[in-house]
Amino acid sequence: MGRRTYFIIASLALILVAIVVFLVQRQPPSSQRGAVQPSVLIISMFQLGDPLDPASPGEATIWVQQHQLNELIAIPGAYSPLYCNASREICLVISGVGAVNASMTMMALGLNDGLDLSRTYLLMAGIAGVNPNATTVESVAWADWVVDSSISGEFDSREAPPDFEYPRFPYGCDSPDCAEPYRMGSEVFEMDPLMLEWGYSLTKDLKLSESAAAKAKKQRYEQATARSSPSVLICSITGGNTWWHGKLFSGWAEKWVQELTGGKGEYCMTAAEEPAVLAAVKNLGKQGRFDPKRMMLIRVGSNFDQPHPGQTPQESLHAALTEVNSAAGMDNLHLVGWTVVETILTNWEAWRNGPPKLP
Repeated sequence: MGRRTYFIIASLALILVAIVVFLVQRQPPSSQRGAVQPSVLIISMFQLGDPLDPASPGEATIWVQQHQLNELIAIPGAYSPLYCNASREICLVISGVGAVNASMTMMALGLNDGLDLSRTYLLMAGIAGVNPNATTVESVAWADWVVDSSISGEFDSREAPPDFEYPRFPYGCDSPDCAEPYRMGSEVFEMDPLMLEWGYSLTKDLKLSESAAAKAKKQRYEQATARSSPSVLICSITGGNTWWHGKLFSGWAEKWVQELTGGKGEYCMTAAEEPAVLAAVKNLGKQGRFDPKRMMLIRVGSNFDQPHPGQTPQESLHAALTEVNSAAGMDNLHLVGWTVVETILTNWEAWRNGPPKLP
């Protein structure tokens, strides 16, 4: 073999090695043999006690109990272990309440080399406050937009300038109509349109339950939307660490969602953890550890975000704190979520590589 031929072969071998190394590095480490690879991961937030106990109140209990998610897998850094069924096809994690708990949990999941979540469908499902101008309690909302309600400036309402409609204003600004607010990149998220369309089309005609207590409570509100029967809808959800309450703050949320979505979103429900979860999914999605196109988000209305006529905001807040997590609401949340989960699982070959085109 001549030196020239040897040099060419050696060079080609080095190039081949470099290509292999590059391709290996592009794969998430969790794709190693033996990694847990659930088809669906359910993300719950609020839970009191162990969901393996049927009497434990929270968002996770109904999923864990009805689908035998009895296998626990410890995830260092996460708020809870994974609760999986025997085949590990379905798993659930409790993120904990608030942005810090939720972000830590999602990052711990995504960076765990014992998990491969690159093809996992993520269903975030929990309770929320309801804007009576948009829908009613025990309705289930598919989120089209998520807007962070915490990234803003704020005055004490007793010191707000008289020309401010609300005491909150865009971050990095000194006026509500600031032309160039400071953007962090996590203020607003748009859910994947195809995944959203699948979720809504599969569930829009479901018959939802309505509790007698909720039916009586909603009649005290003036809005026809508040007095309506529970339904499945598409609308926008705010998420933030401050649990605000009252008609004025709800008005601010309507305006805030309109501004940050460019007029495309309509505020209907308020919760806490959405921006943290979606930021983690988005950022780790760039590394192939999550697939943002497989992300789904539903919330069920557990209480109104403001008082009815004749009720003070404090009375309304007290009622909200004691009325969360109704059995009918959780049944509705599970019905909507499971309808989509079951479709994905029973047609996995069609869904394996991402949401298929709608028929």
